[in-house]
Amino acid sequence: MSDFIKVYPNAVSDEICDYIVECLNKYKCSPGTVSGGKVKEEVKQTNDLNILEFSTACPSGYKQSKEYVYDRFLDKTVIPGIYSAVKKCLTQYNKSHPVSGVGPTGVWPENITDDEIWHHFYDRVAVDTVAILCKKYDKGKGYFNWHMDKGHRDCRSQNRAFITMFYCNDIEEGGETEWKYFDTKVKPKKGSVVVFPADWAWLHRGNMPVSDDKYICNVWWCFRSPHLAQEMGNDVAHWSIDDLYLP
Repeated sequence: MSDFIKVYPNAVSDEICDYIVECLNKYKCSPGTVSGGKVKEEVKQTNDLNILEFSTACPSGYKQSKEYVYDRFLDKTVIPGIYSAVKKCLTQYNKSHPVSGVGPTGVWPENITDDEIWHHFYDRVAVDTVAILCKKYDKGKGYFNWHMDKGHRDCRSQNRAFITMFYCNDIEEGGETEWKYFDTKVKPKKGSVVVFPADWAWLHRGNMPVSDDKYICNVWWCFRSPHLAQEMGNDVAHWSIDDLYLP
């Protein structure tokens, strides 16, 4: 039986990974929070940065503040590159694990194209437009205890369907992502994207890195619903999200 946890090596470029690491060390990060925006160090000790805050997707109110910094390379190259990379991984994921019915046989027709598979997925699941959340786990200190990515505080977290997470550096010792009910661990490898469902069965944790600081990045995907569309409609989406609709 599949555990629906898939790893796609070398999916994100070194250039993007290195730049995420630079951002996490250059910009002011926030202490990692859990459900409800609370800091609970017994659960999570990370330094978090939503890189959309330095792009054209930043809320207009924040753009007027003295703290706002626009990062052109991040906006024009890094963020579009992230969406493009995870789109390719999700297409392959949906090829082996269709997110919805594909006919009486339950398998794709032989002549199906990647573009058709992607649009089958994206008609049902939308990217969370609010965050591309990057995290730094300090060596010998950072961790994220058992948790699931589906929540109950708002429509986005309630509707979370999948996580696309990628590692920005290699970790020689420690730092694995571990799933409780599948006895599965993934060792951080630079550029690797991990795709898995957000629900309770995929309870997981980020183990403490021993040899190096650990850098990762999360993009969430939500099942579409009228309430989700209304909630997302109140936020500014990054311009490159339009490219997700394209072949």
